[in-house]
Amino acid sequence: MQLLGSKLQPDFFIPDDVLAEFDQQQVSSLGIGGTSAAASPPSSTSNSPAASDGVDGIVQKINQKLSPELVASTKGLFLFQVKGGDDFFVDLRTEGGSVGKGQPSEGNSPDVVFTMDADSLLKMFAGSLKPTAAFMSGKMKIKGDMGKAMKLEKLMGSFRAKL
Repeated sequence: MQLLGSKLQPDFFIPDDVLAEFDQQQVSSLGIGGTSAAASPPSSTSNSPAASDGVDGIVQKINQKLSPELVASTKGLFLFQVKGGDDFFVDLRTEGGSVGKGQPSEGNSPDVVFTMDADSLLKMFAGSLKPTAAFMSGKMKIKGDMGKAMKLEKLMGSFRAKL
């Protein structure tokens, strides 16, 4: 029997509801904790047109799913900075909400800024990479209001079912 490292200790600063969704197997498959044999090689497609088309598709599908209920339950402005792709924002502050490429309008600073490569973004919205695992493995950086970031993560779960 080969030991692949010790189990990860839960972080006491991460809310219990996030830890309940934490998937040890998924973190292991990312190559953390000495289990790099299960990790997939880095993708070189993040700068490809297909990755850019995928980001455009995500923007379009989020735009289709916007609703007053979604805006009321979230009340935040999120900026996604995509390495090797186009940045986009999700405005869930204004009535009806909006999604667009680039930066939000001047004077509207985002509550949360997510920074990741296009491949990780596509995997996250497809459901094959959980946002918590992406953050904990360093594939995604979060700057801003963590409470609002957590709200968006819950909403992404419902988006994934519909996207």
